[in-house]
Amino acid sequence: MSKTSIFTTRPDIDGGRTVPEFAPQSRAGHSLCEGSRRADISSPHHRPLRIGLMTDTYLPVCNGVTHMVSLLARDLANRGHEPHVFTFASPVELRVAPDGLLGGLRVPPPVLPDDGVQVHRGPALPLLRSGYFLGVRYPLWMKALLREMDIIHVHHPFISGRLARRLKTPQQPLVFTNQTRYDIYGHYLRRMMPFVPEESLGVRVTRHAALFANRCDRVIAPSASLAQVLETWGVTAPIEVIPNGIELKRFKRPQSASARTRIRKARRARWNIPADAPLVVYLGRLAPEKNVTTLLEAFALVRQAVSDARLLLVGDGPSEGELRAFASRLGLDDAVHFTGALPYDEVPAVLMACDLFASCSISEVHPLTFIEAMAAGLPCVGTPSPGVTDTVTEGRNGWFAPPAAEPFSAVLVEALRDAGGRARRSALALEDSRAYAIETTAARTLGVYQSVLAARRTGAP
Repeated sequence: MSKTSIFTTRPDIDGGRTVPEFAPQSRAGHSLCEGSRRADISSPHHRPLRIGLMTDTYLPVCNGVTHMVSLLARDLANRGHEPHVFTFASPVELRVAPDGLLGGLRVPPPVLPDDGVQVHRGPALPLLRSGYFLGVRYPLWMKALLREMDIIHVHHPFISGRLARRLKTPQQPLVFTNQTRYDIYGHYLRRMMPFVPEESLGVRVTRHAALFANRCDRVIAPSASLAQVLETWGVTAPIEVIPNGIELKRFKRPQSASARTRIRKARRARWNIPADAPLVVYLGRLAPEKNVTTLLEAFALVRQAVSDARLLLVGDGPSEGELRAFASRLGLDDAVHFTGALPYDEVPAVLMACDLFASCSISEVHPLTFIEAMAAGLPCVGTPSPGVTDTVTEGRNGWFAPPAAEPFSAVLVEALRDAGGRARRSALALEDSRAYAIETTAARTLGVYQSVLAARRTGAP
């Protein structure tokens, strides 16, 4: 089964078909999870759970949230539980077979199987090209199915959060994971509401996120520093810090030095990068909140000190065209390489072909890209901002630098010139990445589910 990057589509979801196959159905018309799975027997009192994972967007739209929801759902399914993803798609994408009625009671729209996970999509209007949708309701069959879940886990507080509050039964506990710094994402909302000041939008969305969080049984923050940010928003509900996780086995480096050398040469050759050139990599969306313009400005200064250095930008996004033009104006046409979206299976080898990971982003909560770089053995240069400081340790697995061109470039030059320091930090980055296995994340999340369910049964707060 093919996998693709978190920055592009996943053809394995529906194979490019407009109309996917129907999932197996029960007599009530609801899709069922099938297939053998290992049971989670962490406690004799715990039974398999039906878990509703609600998200405003999902694969094949790819970003950190959709990737995390997918990884969590698959691990829960492997443990013998029954996760269901509730999300949206445009009506055109939800064409159904002739014997089905969109949103009807008898036959649900198609379900896209994702490695044992049932994905249910309600019709909604796409919001520009953001990958998100404007939907105010689920079809009747999705409402009925949601109310059959043992627990509801929301990953976006706005559309999905409102639906969860309106549709859940009094017996269903509600968990919310906040994966986004809504206080600094006002620029996206302003594209839809240009008459509202960006600062005002930031205040409004964080206030709404806090109000929703305070109506949940438990809030999950991917990092301790984000938990502190949530408290400044006014969140008073119990917060559990559970770091994001990745599939570490994907990033396991070959033990053979010759094999690593072959990977290095082969991946670099694709973009005509010399095997011995110092290579810095950025992995992530090319979007305003990632502050890639500052990284490019910093790299232009790096080239004045390390003339053969190269920068590899892995990913795509709404700012790609602007960033290409900006790099050209800086005179970096031969030094900066844009890969576009890459299949996710290629990402580990691409990271292993590089010498250093760098990002000027200040919008992280617990960045998967930093974790992936560390798992590939790369030391990291990042900004001392929430999420990054929970992942990178100065002097151990990386360096910190302010998100401004001159100080950031100075740290990059220091790191590129210190081969011994990079080697030490590389080994420690690899060691530290082991704390971020998706299996650990899923086990701790499952512990939250069981805790809030037990509290509901006993009436404890």
